[in-house]
Amino acid sequence: MLKSYFIKLQISIALVFAMYPTQAQYNKMDSLEIQLSKAKNIKDYYHAASLLFNQYALYKPTIVKDSVDKLYPLVVQEKMDYEITVCLNTYAIYFLQTGNSDSALYFFNEILNRKKYLSNVELAQVYINLGSLYDRNGNYRQNIYYQLLAEKLLLSISSTHPKLQKVYNNLSNSLQNIAKIDSAVMYLYKSIKIAEINQDSLGMAISYYTLSNVFFDNGQTLEKLEALKKSMHISEKIGDIEGLAYCHFSLATTEKDNHAAKFHSEKAVQLFDSLHLAYQTASALRSLAYIQSNLNEYNKALIIYSKALTIFKTQNSPIKTAEIYRHISRIYLILNQPEVSEKYVDSCFMLLRKNDDPEQLYWANKMKSEILIAQNKNKEAISYMLHYESLKDTLFNTEKSQIINKLSIQYETEKKEAENTQLKLENELKEARISRMIQLLLILSLGFVVGIAGFYIYIISKQHKISIQMHEIEKAKHYKFFHELGNEAIVEADSQNIDGKKLSNKIAKLAKEIRKFAKMEYSPNLDETSLEFQLNDTIINIKESNNAQIALQYRLDAELEKKLSNEIKQSIYRISQELFNNGHKYSGANLMSILIYKSKRNIVIQYDDDGIGTDKETITENKGLRYIQTYVKIFKGNMQVETAPQSGFSCIVELPLPIIYWLN
Repeated sequence: MLKSYFIKLQISIALVFAMYPTQAQYNKMDSLEIQLSKAKNIKDYYHAASLLFNQYALYKPTIVKDSVDKLYPLVVQEKMDYEITVCLNTYAIYFLQTGNSDSALYFFNEILNRKKYLSNVELAQVYINLGSLYDRNGNYRQNIYYQLLAEKLLLSISSTHPKLQKVYNNLSNSLQNIAKIDSAVMYLYKSIKIAEINQDSLGMAISYYTLSNVFFDNGQTLEKLEALKKSMHISEKIGDIEGLAYCHFSLATTEKDNHAAKFHSEKAVQLFDSLHLAYQTASALRSLAYIQSNLNEYNKALIIYSKALTIFKTQNSPIKTAEIYRHISRIYLILNQPEVSEKYVDSCFMLLRKNDDPEQLYWANKMKSEILIAQNKNKEAISYMLHYESLKDTLFNTEKSQIINKLSIQYETEKKEAENTQLKLENELKEARISRMIQLLLILSLGFVVGIAGFYIYIISKQHKISIQMHEIEKAKHYKFFHELGNEAIVEADSQNIDGKKLSNKIAKLAKEIRKFAKMEYSPNLDETSLEFQLNDTIINIKESNNAQIALQYRLDAELEKKLSNEIKQSIYRISQELFNNGHKYSGANLMSILIYKSKRNIVIQYDDDGIGTDKETITENKGLRYIQTYVKIFKGNMQVETAPQSGFSCIVELPLPIIYWLN
């Protein structure tokens, strides 16, 4: 049942759109109709139908309102909050379109109470429509307020959101009405830029057309013509017939040359008529007829006025019909047919008595007095002339009041802006003072923290250096002890002949080993020689007693090595030396390789050999590795060992660069 109901609504909407055959509207309709046809449940149907109503309410509000009247109770019954809000929005648009401001305002306020159910884009559209309502009622500042709210929401989504174009056009309109012409022009150029970025040629054409009207109201005729030409060029390029028609119509009222104005009026009539836009066609015909009369082509003007008159009557537009009667009356008076002229001006009066319009009454009384004078009815003419003068004063006072009101709005706006500017400056001054105080406190706090951190680093650095130095002192003692022991053994071997020459050779060999060990344990001054040189020297010493092949890849650049203290270089040297000794003495390795390099965060020592390996569980018993771990702990580094019986030995030592730099 519901599906059938929505299909009927879909058909009615399609019929409505058949009355407005533009491609953009058809595309939008097709998209939403596809969404409606693919809906799988009742909620999807409600949602799609609500979107259709919301979209199409702009084009035929009465028919859509009747459909929503049927839909609204259903969505309320189902407690569908989003769809209820969409229906309320449709009612608001309906009353906005039909001129019922109070009802429209009521529904807009209801929507704002339920704004949590709307997306930012939908809420922005509500603000745009609500602002338009206030603009229509002359409350330009309220319109500006709501348009700026819409702008804020849309900018949070994208700085080039297409709806920003509508916001900027609306802002321009209100700013123009409070005599802020420069600001109005600025927002229109923003609108044009948004349209250009989004490749919205139609939007660009509309904005240039609006810009031309702003220039015209400000008396900038040349600028208006330039903007109109741009709008016309874009409209021609994209095939926007309606936009092209409006451009020709506007040019017809701007051109000072009657022949050029006639050309544009004829084009406007032709284009509006092809779109079946009756009211606009009649307006263009009225303009064309007026130009024909200025060219003294009165008979042609009368024919054209008659066509416009017929259309305005069918459009139920009494004021425009009265105006056409008056223009026809003027032509017949020029043709010296005052009786016919009087007949038309009397028809004008009949309509104006039912539809009060001071300006049209002013011109009608002036016309009537001229006709009576032409008929030598001077006494009757005087009464119309007096009425004419009275209306002239009324119109002058009305116009004067409008100017005063406009200036008053401008003054109040500028006063409010000045107050806001002053308040803003005061707030900025307060914020600047607070900001300076916060900055001062932050600097003091930072200085204190840096001082504490520096002191802590200094203490840690000293502790590390002392640890390394103590380690080296201990080794120096070992060196001295073994060196002296070796010397004593050599002296004893040379001076005594206990058990003969074999014992002497044994002692000499032992002494040689002790001296060799002492040399290995000696700490070189790495500030005078490079670390790479000392490592190569160590490799040579090992090769003297072992035929193993040893490869050293040293990749620390000279600049980095210069930055390292002697203690740090000693540590790298000792770790490398211990790894070589381990491979030489305990692993029985034939191949040994060591790679020393700088990674992103560490100095890395990577060692590999093909020795006998060992069990990981017994690795802690190795004195050489414990010695390496001592250095690793000093630097808060990391050591990883990979080994197994008969599988060689691998070790990676990582010394963190931050710790190394602190120690420097």
